[in-house]
Amino acid sequence: MDTVFKRAFDALEKPFRQQQNVANIVYYLFCVLSIISFGFATGFSYGIHIFQLSVLCLFLYLFRRRFKFIWGKTPKAALAQHKRILKRNARAQFLLDTVHYFAEKMDLKKPFLLAYFTEDKKSSLGVTQSKAHNILFLSPQILNLPNNQICAVVAHELSHIYNKDFQAHKTFLIWHRMSLVLMLTHVCLLDFRDVVALSALFICFVVSVWFVIAGMINLYISRRCEHLADIGAVRFSGYGQALIDALKMHADELMASRHFERYQKLCDLKLITHPTFERRVEVIQKAQCIYDKYN
Repeated sequence: MDTVFKRAFDALEKPFRQQQNVANIVYYLFCVLSIISFGFATGFSYGIHIFQLSVLCLFLYLFRRRFKFIWGKTPKAALAQHKRILKRNARAQFLLDTVHYFAEKMDLKKPFLLAYFTEDKKSSLGVTQSKAHNILFLSPQILNLPNNQICAVVAHELSHIYNKDFQAHKTFLIWHRMSLVLMLTHVCLLDFRDVVALSALFICFVVSVWFVIAGMINLYISRRCEHLADIGAVRFSGYGQALIDALKMHADELMASRHFERYQKLCDLKLITHPTFERRVEVIQKAQCIYDKYN
């Protein structure tokens, strides 16, 4: 039965994973082609490439500092806040126990910490990683949700770690910024009196358009990740309806906010990181049908 259950969920996830893989292949292929094109446009000058490598090393160093939280040690402030949350709110212990339960089911080895969002977010839960910990960010309102909704939302967030979404996003950002740095160094070193410079400038224009498309590909991949996390939440918890109820509450909060009109415009242009509520409900209900069939 476990094998049939796994195959059924794998079949539901398969189209989303395929769409992710195609988008990634298109993106990385164009990054490589754009770098090679710059080389042809500038005649593969060794001086230019030595300078580019120097700039690229500087970029990678600064990129690491910008995202030092991902690679570095867990800040002491996060450890202290984790203890304060558990001490001051009894429901936080239930949340942490739920996290440990699903972490064991998903075979996630890193210990978890709780931390509050720095900005005001209603009924929100998010997850990130440091080198030593998985860190679950929450708003105080999330602790007021019913137990089954907390379980469903926690399973969703932990599914992002299970699916290695953070590592994929980090790799995407490195390639995106690296291609941009190479393009900018080419532009800075061009001699515009030379005919070759015109062809290189044209390539720069084409790649500039590409970076807009790359941003949309990133959003597309992010929406696939959310669908896969929703499926994972149902797969490991079985609380599909509870997840829908939590999403409905979040959607109602969004509709009541002053940003709703802007959100609607972004939805129409496909410039959002999360799928629409209706589309997510459709996928969650399919996952719940599979779960109920084999349990």
